[in-house]
Amino acid sequence: ITEVDHKTSGLVGGYAGVVFADAFFIGGGGYGLVTDTHGREMFYGGMVLQWFGRTNETFGYGAKMLMGGGTSESTHVVRVMDRGRVTNQTVQYRQDFYVFEPEVTALVRLTKSLRLSAGAGYRFTGSGWYDHYDYYPSGPGHSGSSGWVGSIGLQIGGGS
Repeated sequence: ITEVDHKTSGLVGGYAGVVFADAFFIGGGGYGLVTDTHGREMFYGGMVLQWFGRTNETFGYGAKMLMGGGTSESTHVVRVMDRGRVTNQTVQYRQDFYVFEPEVTALVRLTKSLRLSAGAGYRFTGSGWYDHYDYYPSGPGHSGSSGWVGSIGLQIGGGS
């Protein structure tokens, strides 16, 4: 669950990778917008790094981050003056962005190889390009994909 274009929205996705020493995870993941998609789309993904604490206990904790990129599209109605008349026209805005999403997680060990996780974090997004020493943002609304995130998941595999 997150905020996209100032609307609470649902995402679905996942990640997969390798766990080392039952404490460090490296892999990849991706997410896509699945609720209230009328005129809106968003997909992003990238590399996922995660650290786990107290993995052999019933209750544990962790920290996770995703670094990568994505794309979003949204439809807006704008007023246009055409030959002295004001009309409404629908325009579609597409934006590619980079993403950095840190998150803290709480873990509940259900079995040796199954954990329930719940997390909270923030998705930082941006776009634009650099020309030598100057930064140029890519148009209006270029931060509309940033927002708070909450997650719930099931971690499957490994365990000791």
